[in-house]
Amino acid sequence: MKIRKKSLYFVVGGLLSMLLSDLPRRQVPSFWETGLTPDAIGRFVIQKDGDITLKFVAARLAAGGLELVPVSFYHDGGPEIGSIKEIARRFSLETNRPVMAAVNGGFFDTATGLPIGFLLRDGQMDFFNMPQGFQRSMVGFTGKQVWIDSPREMPKVWLDTWLAGASRPVRTATLAVHHINVPGGRHALALFTPTYNHTLRLPEGSIYLAAEAETGRPGVYRVSDVFRGGSLHIPRNGLVVALHGDARRHIGIFQKGTLIRPHWSLPENWTDHAVADGLLAGPRLLASGKIDVTAVVERLDSLKSRDRVALAVKANGDAILVWAHKNTPGNLSFEEVAEVLEK
Repeated sequence: MKIRKKSLYFVVGGLLSMLLSDLPRRQVPSFWETGLTPDAIGRFVIQKDGDITLKFVAARLAAGGLELVPVSFYHDGGPEIGSIKEIARRFSLETNRPVMAAVNGGFFDTATGLPIGFLLRDGQMDFFNMPQGFQRSMVGFTGKQVWIDSPREMPKVWLDTWLAGASRPVRTATLAVHHINVPGGRHALALFTPTYNHTLRLPEGSIYLAAEAETGRPGVYRVSDVFRGGSLHIPRNGLVVALHGDARRHIGIFQKGTLIRPHWSLPENWTDHAVADGLLAGPRLLASGKIDVTAVVERLDSLKSRDRVALAVKANGDAILVWAHKNTPGNLSFEEVAEVLEK
């Protein structure tokens, strides 16, 4: 790939697999390295560690000119996951940024193809389908820093509502939001934005409300229409509130003219450091440089594979994107990857 700028952009999320597997696995040398930028602030390394082949990108984010960003997978008309090259190509066209490395950074339900977790981009919750009731890890980015957290409280999303009129008192409510840009949920209150969808078809018995952005009040929307069947277009500068099953009991709160404002919670570290980009990850492999695998706590210990990908942050702030493959029969455990990263 021709480097047109003295910069290197990492893409993490949507979720991508490593773009580091071009060489046949059996022809990998014991050690091979090349620089990715003219000023050597990023490098690509291939090496063997016992029966494990490692391909990784290491870069000094603090040096500037480097960016680690989350990117959702692209699809048109359905949850179709494109090829890695196509995801990188479309992201480059959309942002005019070269993509030189990517790592898988999220989860999907293998039965439905729906994303699990969340994707925060530019301070906005692009999608939300967060499992609750147990701890999960997540990774956030602030330009020159990476924050890996396993908070006790998982991110949550709420919807504030205000309804007032000349002849009635002000009515307010705060409701829990179950999904953002993720269909499904028999009794879910969901939000849809024009980020990934343009037209929605209403499931039988559901109630959908279209809302337009309120002029001069960022993040606030006003309900403009109520739909009880058929399909609707998501307002270009607005959103749609979807009420399914038991969530339909809230319809009395949503009348034409009602003001609504979605908001969400994030880990304390992220709030303190103005983290605007992040996503679900895990399990965590190390803490403070020591092996601390949380696969059991995060209910991920049943995931078996000969291939693993990981994102690591060194004490000096360097970021490392790793693809690991076990060359001998059997699965590559999280603990084995953690041992390699600890070295």
